[in-house]
Amino acid sequence: MHHLFPTTSKAILGILGFLFFIGLAPILGQIPSFSEPYSNVIFSYSLQDFHEMLRTGTDEQLSQENLYLLGGTITSMAILDPELQSYYVDLELMDAHWIDSRTLVNYEAYIVILDYRFASRVSTTGQNRPGMLAPQTRGLFLLQYYGPTESSTGELAPVFILVDFKPF
Repeated sequence: MHHLFPTTSKAILGILGFLFFIGLAPILGQIPSFSEPYSNVIFSYSLQDFHEMLRTGTDEQLSQENLYLLGGTITSMAILDPELQSYYVDLELMDAHWIDSRTLVNYEAYIVILDYRFASRVSTTGQNRPGMLAPQTRGLFLLQYYGPTESSTGELAPVFILVDFKPF
């Protein structure tokens, strides 16, 4: 199958498209009601950075007023409450970094979806269709930091609230 753009170009186009959407969202009125929507987005942190801050106890510098743009892959999902008034979905997000040519380190985080406007984008069958939030979906996640929790490995992992999502 012939691709118009290489995979890296698709990722760059996805990022640019998401940034374009961020700029248009306040004008279109399609975003949550933050005091200054999307004006406080932090692009400079990765999941590795969040894990390092939790490990060293310096996570108190993270503000719940800021939004964080992180990339990763959804590895698991649980719809805990599908009702409009109490909608609640848990996602596990994973990202990895090579330390050297032989060592790959995984970093995990948990994302909570509390906004029913995402219900139509959450796969209830677990199938990964374009634009859906489902296991094995890669994308950019615009998140609000909530705090730490213990991960499946026993280490501290960050918990975020989903503000927006762009698959790639």
